[in-house]
Amino acid sequence: MKLPTESRDLPPGQRWYRLAGPGAIMLATSLGSGEIYFWPNLSVSLGAWVLFIAFIAIGLQYVLNTEISRYTIATGETIIRGFNRLWRPLPWVILACCTIPWIWPGWSMGGATALSWLIGGDPVIYGVASLVLAGLLLSLGRTLYRSLEITQMFLIAFTILSSLVVFGYLRAYTVVPSMVTSFSEHSLADFAGTDIVIILSAFAFCGAGGTINLTQSHYVKEKGFE
Repeated sequence: MKLPTESRDLPPGQRWYRLAGPGAIMLATSLGSGEIYFWPNLSVSLGAWVLFIAFIAIGLQYVLNTEISRYTIATGETIIRGFNRLWRPLPWVILACCTIPWIWPGWSMGGATALSWLIGGDPVIYGVASLVLAGLLLSLGRTLYRSLEITQMFLIAFTILSSLVVFGYLRAYTVVPSMVTSFSEHSLADFAGTDIVIILSAFAFCGAGGTINLTQSHYVKEKGFE
């Protein structure tokens, strides 16, 4: 059988700020309980040397997200569609894994409690207000997708700027040298002696994880990168 020999030119490349979009969305959805509670507590209790687990997890997620994007670019379909080819009920399992944890109101109360520590007030009021605000942001926009995108861009900018302000106000830069030296003061024996549950939890709560990674595929497709 003779294979077709038709060839076409590659589409024009995307501008750099459009290529940065998927990473920005991933960053916004990655900020959660791991960055607020788990990793700070883990670093304080075990030492800064444990942060190398984060480097490993981030490296693995880079490979995973890149391959998810490549699949969508190569096939023109989302990774969920690909999973459907493997086992038809699998997308529904993924949908449940994505929906059930994110509708848990503990997310809003966790942030509300942290806010009450900073400025005082009733965390319940803050929690309810955050849920109402989220509903308004998702409902009042002309296009849901665009509203979500703008909101996440704002959250990224606010989080980075506020973190830098707090970093300087608390003079956290004074402990950076000790953080660096702590890596040389510990060995793999410290890592081997750590509870395996803590290690696996550190991987799971490091940046984007689980079903969040799959959003990369949808974003690449919606932006027309394929």
